[in-house]
Amino acid sequence: MSTIYFKKILLAGFNEEQESQLKDLFPEIKFLSTDNIDLDKEKADALIASTRLAFDKIFTAEFVETNKSIRWVHAPGAGIESYLFPNLEGSDIVMTNGKIIQG
Repeated sequence: MSTIYFKKILLAGFNEEQESQLKDLFPEIKFLSTDNIDLDKEKADALIASTRLAFDKIFTAEFVETNKSIRWVHAPGAGIESYLFPNLEGSDIVMTNGKIIQG
């Protein structure tokens, strides 16, 4: 039996069909869309983005500061240097990326 570490995952840049597939595959996880969520009320454990545009809209230094429940952030593609905000260093957030998934 596997352990679920992230019970609420915030999705950025996913379409309705992709979100639905994730919900079907992982019914024990609550997936939240960045398109229709109040981050002040819903506290997610993780953020996963499928596009750089969607990631840029949500993942800011302010996001890191105000969303203390986030423990994992997955950025699409490589090149995450511009997201290594000063307040990210020393935080509990683990940041991963999709390096080399295109080729």
